[in-house]
Amino acid sequence: MNKMAIGYHSAENGKYVISGSNTVIDQAYVTAIALDPQINETSQYGSGKLLGKFKKDNGYTGNIGVTAQDSGLEEATGRTVKLSVGVGTVGGAATKRLDGYYYEFKEETENGTKQVKVWLLDVEIGASSINHATDKESLEFGEYSYPITVYGKPLMSADGKTEYLDNNGVGRQCFMITCRPGEAGYADFGKSVPIPKVSSETTTTTTTTTE
Repeated sequence: MNKMAIGYHSAENGKYVISGSNTVIDQAYVTAIALDPQINETSQYGSGKLLGKFKKDNGYTGNIGVTAQDSGLEEATGRTVKLSVGVGTVGGAATKRLDGYYYEFKEETENGTKQVKVWLLDVEIGASSINHATDKESLEFGEYSYPITVYGKPLMSADGKTEYLDNNGVGRQCFMITCRPGEAGYADFGKSVPIPKVSSETTTTTTTTTE
């Protein structure tokens, strides 16, 4: 059976949860989500030859595109503060991360269109990129884009209380959780940031408790 989609499109139904909160806040007008993996590769040499290339996965960087400034997001993360007159954009020393950022996209398959749901885990929102242009024969809408860094969370064992370790005793970091129709938890997937737990079917030899 072919599990590969024919194509994908759209970015919609954005939501986020501020770190330290359980409240899911809607972000109404998302236009684009762009994610680039940050993988550093180090080559090791010995005896005059290449012994191997070793990778370190540092999550993702990217951008969230929106139709206009999201004043609620900027205030919640500490990017802006209310002043005696107006609102001030301030430095990022006291900014809060997002516990998770949620969005959906559509996937075209041989069996029709599927609505795919995604949570990005432990996300830092940067200062927005702003573009203004004068109106001409028609309206020239500006563009807003928020740079993001996805740090991820430790992959947990099936009970959600201990960190999952593979058969070599190595833990993993989970950066993104994707859920498609028919998969466990799909209906309520967007209601809270999920804990990245392995399935009970996943084999592990050892775990370590996280504080």
